[in-house]
Amino acid sequence: MDKKSKKINLNDVDMTDVEVISADNIDINEYFRRKLFECIAKEESRLFLYKEKNK
Repeated sequence: MDKKSKKINLNDVDMTDVEVISADNIDINEYFRRKLFECIAKEESRLFLYKEKNK
């Protein structure tokens, strides 16, 4: 990998030990989807409270 470049050349990556997770594995996708919604909800409530406080 080029030290100056932050992009990874996929040809340089050793894929022998990489475990491929099937896209059908809904449990993992669902978990991260819920986590994302939690983060969005927290951020929205934080922004709402900040806006209310500064009225």
